[in-house]
Amino acid sequence: MASTSDQVSGKEYFWERYFIVYDTLNLSPLYRRLITRHVDLLQPSSGEDILDAGAGTGNVTELLAVPGARVTGIDFCAPALVQCRKKVPSAQFHQADMTQPLPFESASFDKVACSVTLHFLPPERQELALSELLRVLRPGGQVALSVFNEGFNAMRIYTETVRELVQTLGFFRGMWIATRCMVDSALILYYQWRIRRGERAGIHGYFSADKLHRTLEKIGFTDVKVETVYAGQCHIAHAAKSVVPVGALREAAQSGVSA
Repeated sequence: MASTSDQVSGKEYFWERYFIVYDTLNLSPLYRRLITRHVDLLQPSSGEDILDAGAGTGNVTELLAVPGARVTGIDFCAPALVQCRKKVPSAQFHQADMTQPLPFESASFDKVACSVTLHFLPPERQELALSELLRVLRPGGQVALSVFNEGFNAMRIYTETVRELVQTLGFFRGMWIATRCMVDSALILYYQWRIRRGERAGIHGYFSADKLHRTLEKIGFTDVKVETVYAGQCHIAHAAKSVVPVGALREAAQSGVSA
């Protein structure tokens, strides 16, 4: 039987290989709109402390790192952090596993982004991860978080990407880009197939829009809004941490009922 350390290293190796080709997605206008949406919702600004939880190769981190912002990225995959540090030298990066308590004090950040990461965690650890994101947020802080939709179909994203490239750039230019990236695209589709197989086995847990909304509210986030993006294959939520402690709100509600 494989040891726990062997299982962890095997998982890290999978993501290390995936991240070698992952940035090919930057050529997809659908993917660029997905990661930019996190920044549109959070509106990072100078003087803020911002966390990118599950930084991957640093694509969202790069957009969050506006002048004067103090940006921190975390990922459990050490080789990915090497890419992040090259891409966003102004940010700080730490190796951290979102299935465990985060290595930050409570109320450390004004804003948190978590792009296409939560659904990769085991379903039984997803609420812990969300609780930790809430904990490290300051009162009044905001989170932008995207997840795979139930029934996620990577081929739908690929075909929609090719269609949009052809539509916006012309047939020959669009098909040239698609052909040039064919090998990397095939590898991405393969890795997504592996991940989807894990989801069906219960290793990962995807989300409907309603499930994402309910889970965030259950954890204690407020003002939760969810929209569907990425050719219908992802949901992105924008939510906040109340300036009033959740416990106080519950006590007030119970007092009102008792009265």
